[in-house]
Amino acid sequence: MKTLLISGLVSTLIGGGILLTSCNSSTVRETQTAEQQAAKAQAKADSTRKAFEADYNPVMKQLAAVRDSVDTMLVKVNADLGKMKPKAKERAQKEAMKAELQQERQVVIDAIAKIQDATETTWGDFKADAHTAADNAKQWWAGLKDDKGTIKKVDGGH
Repeated sequence: MKTLLISGLVSTLIGGGILLTSCNSSTVRETQTAEQQAAKAQAKADSTRKAFEADYNPVMKQLAAVRDSVDTMLVKVNADLGKMKPKAKERAQKEAMKAELQQERQVVIDAIAKIQDATETTWGDFKADAHTAADNAKQWWAGLKDDKGTIKKVDGGH
């Protein structure tokens, strides 16, 4: 009886030890797999974030640069208008230029406001419009600087 009891106890201990060992290694594997999956997900998120920033930041900088240039030009046009007499012949050109500058400034500000809250997950919804707005603003500004803007429109291209 004693032998039977001891042999049953030993069998139980051995079986329990094997069971604990197998449970422990299973938990380790599950933990490693979960850690690997988390690392892959983090790497993908980091990659997505970098791609977003690489696309978003230049567009925002371009729009901000055009806005700042327009603001500078508006200051100059307003100063010029302040020095002109009410009936000066160049006044119509300057007023038309001021109106165009203000209109384009609002377009740029609206574009900035529309995309400034974009995230890497929502950038796809804004990307095409953002690039189009930045390109249009840049082209408009280049045309204005090359004297293709308001002055040519106002005086019939002369």
